[in-house]
Amino acid sequence: MSLEFLLYHVTFLSIGLLLSQSLNLAWRVDRFSLGHHGFFGIGAYTTAFLLTLVKGRLNLILPSAGEGSVLLLVCFLTALTAGLLISWGLHLLFRRLADDYFAVATLVFAEIARNVFSNWESVGGALGFEAPYLVFSNSRDDRLSYVLLYASIGLAMNVCLFVLVRRLQRSTYWLWIDATRHDQLAAEMSGIEASQVQEAVFVLSAGCAAIAGALFVNFTTFVVPDDFTFVAGLPIILYVVLGRFDPLKCVLATVLMYSAYEVIKLRLFGLLGETVGEVLSDWKDGTFAAVLVIAVITPALTKRWRRTRT
Repeated sequence: MSLEFLLYHVTFLSIGLLLSQSLNLAWRVDRFSLGHHGFFGIGAYTTAFLLTLVKGRLNLILPSAGEGSVLLLVCFLTALTAGLLISWGLHLLFRRLADDYFAVATLVFAEIARNVFSNWESVGGALGFEAPYLVFSNSRDDRLSYVLLYASIGLAMNVCLFVLVRRLQRSTYWLWIDATRHDQLAAEMSGIEASQVQEAVFVLSAGCAAIAGALFVNFTTFVVPDDFTFVAGLPIILYVVLGRFDPLKCVLATVLMYSAYEVIKLRLFGLLGETVGEVLSDWKDGTFAAVLVIAVITPALTKRWRRTRT
């Protein structure tokens, strides 16, 4: 197992961690978003659109450590801005919705966004968009530098987000977040602007998801609208459900579930052959859906059973 292979999976794990940590934040303030993959896609396609605009003005045929690094930073900032603005407008539109109504509204928004991506001809439409290599190429000579760069960026972003959350936990703002989550009416009666707390946390969560989208498209250099379906976003929801709203448990659940799934998949592909591997690959989305349903329903059934026992 090569170092490049490990760093490749570390980068994808970092993207998953960004998405799960940010979604966990939104859920803490009772903003049960099921359309987090939509903001992920907004970050990716905003980056793709930016690259199409500058492609004719800059020399993007060969990667450059100078221009490429600056452009990569601009991609992250542009994706963050798009995620913040769109999520802010969305929250203004849906702020009076609560619980499952808000969740359905965000899911509908994410599907609308994916349809827009599919018909956006300037970034490839349904055929997808191929991004240029900005800093390093993915050739044999530069592959280690390539995966090391994006793995480092992904890990640094996750550390910053985790440290931010831990600092919040030691501040008054976390008490406001907890109060808003447990009883919004009681929080407002205590003088807390619950709607503003929900808006700020939800917008921050969407911005982090958009940054993950920018990292995704620059690392893979190819993106299609089917990367942002609800089924593709189910693992992120599963990670947050298993984390039980706790930031550290959410990180551990993401790392363990992602690692276990990848190890099992590689073992099965290697031992059982390509044909069985293709069958298992076709069924993996259904497996995630089944695990998600079990993870959500089991605690509720257990709680109800305990109540009937007592």
